[in-house]
Amino acid sequence: MNGQALRERRTYDPLRLQLTGIAYERCLDNTVACGTVEAVRAFGFGYGAAGLGNGGGPNNNGNVRTQSMADPGVVGVTQVYGYDPVNRLTAIEEGGISETNCYDEHGNRAVFAAGGGVSPLLMSRERMDTLAAAEDGE
Repeated sequence: MNGQALRERRTYDPLRLQLTGIAYERCLDNTVACGTVEAVRAFGFGYGAAGLGNGGGPNNNGNVRTQSMADPGVVGVTQVYGYDPVNRLTAIEEGGISETNCYDEHGNRAVFAAGGGVSPLLMSRERMDTLAAAEDGE
């Protein structure tokens, strides 16, 4: 090893086997075991209702509710996600900036930015109709 090798360490909830963290570490020694490490970047994932921890209790349906990102020496960032009753992403918040998503009757998503403007996603309704017709054999 050259002392600059990176390793990835993943952690999982022991009961639900959901990914709860990913850490990237730099090996500082020249051993295969990589006994001395330096943190490079870390990600954390929370599931279920807010305040219930990673496990989320009975409200954990698999939706990621929070995602945190941290680099050593840099202020960490946390994103909070919201979902509607049919598990579609409806809101993202990070550092006081929020984005709200809504859906039309066909399930197409539109993004409402903080400024109140509507930004339709790249897939237009015409394109969706064309794809649906192709799948139906029309």
